[in-house]
Amino acid sequence: MSEFQLKFTGNPVVKIPYMILKNIAFFLVAIFVANISFAQSKADIIKSIKKEFKDINDDNSYTKVALENEEFMEHMTDRGGSLTGYYKEDKIRKIIEWIGISNGIYVSEYYFKDEQLIFVYKTFKEFFYDINKGDFDYEKTGVKFEGRYYFNEKILIDTITTGTLGSSPFNVEPKNFPAEIDKDQQLLAKKKK
Repeated sequence: MSEFQLKFTGNPVVKIPYMILKNIAFFLVAIFVANISFAQSKADIIKSIKKEFKDINDDNSYTKVALENEEFMEHMTDRGGSLTGYYKEDKIRKIIEWIGISNGIYVSEYYFKDEQLIFVYKTFKEFFYDINKGDFDYEKTGVKFEGRYYFNEKILIDTITTGTLGSSPFNVEPKNFPAEIDKDQQLLAKKKK
């Protein structure tokens, strides 16, 4: 068995058997390859989700079920809200939640494949404040927050956000979106019957 020798300053020569070195090198390469293959599979999953998102939005043949205000919200907001489910062959494909508050609009879009959450798109559009009027201009909004959340088998695999939500009551941890949307799905399904 051959050996690899290491010489340290002030220390005697350390001999490491070649087989141990070979196993260590193999282990490091395996970790590197696993990380690369995971990144590729994550990229492939996201690419597939983007295609599914496009297909869902391009389809105009859905059965729609809508809930208004207190039908889905525990507390009515200043500008009300709506929750709309889009079904294809009795399977949920998309849910859009619209909630208006005094200074803006929250919109959450949930996308499903085989009734599993795959993508969430959230925005907060803030009304511009008109200093001359001393009030909000409800015709003009600016995007204050935008978030894209990718899921695979109920696990958050990627997040892309810009802006901030601040201390919004609608601020929910992205990993909790699958549980959060279950309640909405049940409410929509109940009205659909």
